[in-house]
Amino acid sequence: MPARIRAATPVGSCPDCLSFGASYGSQSYCRACYDFTRRYDRGECAACRRVIAVRKGHCRLCWLQAGVAATGRRITPADVALAGRFQQLSFAGMSRLGGTGQATAAAAAAARPPPSAGPAAGTQLELRGPGESRHFDARHWVASRIDGEALTLTRRIASELAETRGWNARIVIETGRALAVVLANHIPGDMIAWSGLSPALHSRDLSVTRTAEILDLAGLLHDDQVSSFTTLAAGRLALLPAPMAADVGHWLRTRSEGGPRSRPRDEHTVRQNLNRVLPLLLAWAGHYTHLREVTAADVTAATGPLTGSLRRQTLTALRSLFGHCKKTGRIFADPTRGVHDGPRPLILIQQLQPADIDAATSAAVTPAARLTVALAAVHAARPRAIRELHLDDVDPGNRRLVITGTPRPLDDLTTSLLLA
Repeated sequence: MPARIRAATPVGSCPDCLSFGASYGSQSYCRACYDFTRRYDRGECAACRRVIAVRKGHCRLCWLQAGVAATGRRITPADVALAGRFQQLSFAGMSRLGGTGQATAAAAAAARPPPSAGPAAGTQLELRGPGESRHFDARHWVASRIDGEALTLTRRIASELAETRGWNARIVIETGRALAVVLANHIPGDMIAWSGLSPALHSRDLSVTRTAEILDLAGLLHDDQVSSFTTLAAGRLALLPAPMAADVGHWLRTRSEGGPRSRPRDEHTVRQNLNRVLPLLLAWAGHYTHLREVTAADVTAATGPLTGSLRRQTLTALRSLFGHCKKTGRIFADPTRGVHDGPRPLILIQQLQPADIDAATSAAVTPAARLTVALAAVHAARPRAIRELHLDDVDPGNRRLVITGTPRPLDDLTTSLLLA
């Protein structure tokens, strides 16, 4: 296979660590300083007095110089203070922040447990998180040397994703490291919990989402995440009496997860339903403890002051709530029966004025924005249809454009904007 050709990058001195090499990003940083500036805020370095990104009061260059002065031992405040006066120029990519000195033989021997060492009699074994069961020396371990059946499977999936999505070399390497950390001592049949990925990967600045996606495709992920809506609903239901909260909670779970003869709804829909009925439930909770005590007069009095779409949405959510409770035998009668939301106003689509059209066209300053305006104005494409448009949906030769599965004739204006 021929070697991958990388685009040429500017070569020069990094403005932060002054190292000479290929730049990274738009500010001509070296790769290490680029990551450093993303993780730490700007401030005045206590050693060199420059106003750049600092960690614990010192910039990356001073930390590197202190590491050179403290080769083989721990960095002291005197080393950091001295680093601001003497700065050794270097080539980019030749050093790493932290642990710059070589590990002594005693430290390396202490890091490796004896081959025959085992737990003493009566020792309580500790269940560790993913990747914590194997010792990794950040200066020496190599992810490619770790193997296993699960790791081989996930590496193959990662390779296919990298080829499909066009990952660069950095993402490929970091993904391989993340998989090696998580699956270092994986036992066949074990599942990796999502909650255990963050402690193992965040400290190494590796992607949790990308790793979880690969583990899910390999069938090794146990998704134990708690959605934000679940936490929100639990906090709001705690404000209601226990019998009322139990009925509303069962309704919300059925709306979210589905049930017998009930399909699951979108989380946004369920969240809106809760937002509409909660003020009424809190008012009723002042003198009722159960939903079966609510009458049709209470519903009429609570929804009477509401108007327009707010009234319709509130009544729709109440009908869903009480209808579910009636079907499951939690209440005896549905108090929303006979309560009407009134006639809906006829909404006519108004024609755009020339000033509105001029404002929209003048705001589209990029080729992509101009194409978006043309798709919406000429072809009446909805925002989601525009976002999901693929290159395969465009056929300039036959003057055809497919929007949401429907072929349409391609006009001259849209053709020129597509080519641009």
